[in-house]
Amino acid sequence: GIELLNEPAGTQGPSYLQAGDLDRRALLDFYKLAIQEVRQHVPQDMPVVINEWPAWLPWWMDQEPLTYREYGRIAFSSHLYYYGPYLQEQEAARHNHEHDLQLLRRFFMTTRYDVMVTEYGMSGHGSGSPQSDVFEYNRFANWFVN
Repeated sequence: GIELLNEPAGTQGPSYLQAGDLDRRALLDFYKLAIQEVRQHVPQDMPVVINEWPAWLPWWMDQEPLTYREYGRIAFSSHLYYYGPYLQEQEAARHNHEHDLQLLRRFFMTTRYDVMVTEYGMSGHGSGSPQSDVFEYNRFANWFVN
């Protein structure tokens, strides 16, 4: 597929809008025009991917769907990151992402769109030093993708 825009401003969703965050109505208008331009060059069944932060997915669920007839196949991608003090226990690290994962599940189950996680962060769990970092990154990555 083709992703039109990566990581639009406003990671925390509509409840935390700040100056400089991207207005989602303007973003939706941009996508509608951009998708129609893309469709002049690629077939309807090639996915056009809309990247969005998990906190914004409920907003998209409230919008009129982008129909296949008018826009072709549309899919969503999202990124999962943690920014905060180190979480060095597996359960705490997993719990931290559970809300975003629930939003992704709900979005998939209640819309006509496929959704995929195209980036997830392994940061925020330790120094990364092989000598002193005790976090089990491999175990955490396995949980994320399975």
